[in-house]
Amino acid sequence: MNDDRRKVARREAARRIATLALALPAVLANAPAGAGSEKPELDPRSDAAQKLGYAHDGGQTARPSVDQHCARCTHFTPVGDGAWGRCNVFPENRVNAEGWCSAFYPRG
Repeated sequence: MNDDRRKVARREAARRIATLALALPAVLANAPAGAGSEKPELDPRSDAAQKLGYAHDGGQTARPSVDQHCARCTHFTPVGDGAWGRCNVFPENRVNAEGWCSAFYPRG
């Protein structure tokens, strides 16, 4: 394979990887409504939660604004009635929609 073809192949691979990375949140957002409801609630005393200052009640944290809570975060996907949901930051657990952690990033 000559150098020109190798460069094109690398560019194509990089383009496909970037496309998949951009599409992943949309795929996760369209998961069945009950998906994630079987996951346990995040324990605020766990190491991961402690490192990011997570609390089920965002009012108990040092969040910069009262408008910041999980339900308004780009990492959050509601499950069921929306009181709890999946979080990309804590993928093994459910988080409270009224919770908060330092990984908060507002929906755009």
